[in-house]
Amino acid sequence: MSETPKISVIVPVYNTARYLARCLDSIAAQTFTDWECVCVDDGSPDESGAGLI
Repeated sequence: MSETPKISVIVPVYNTARYLARCLDSIAAQTFTDWECVCVDDGSPDESGAGLI
């Protein structure tokens, strides 16, 4: 069986509002196509969660 595995990218986004767009753009620009991105925000006091909507 020679299936390419699906990749999960976990991104912690606690207080990362100023870096989040660059991080997600970098993930989206990868050449590997079978992936999912899971962003986890644990109640950031900054605008991190708003950037995910």
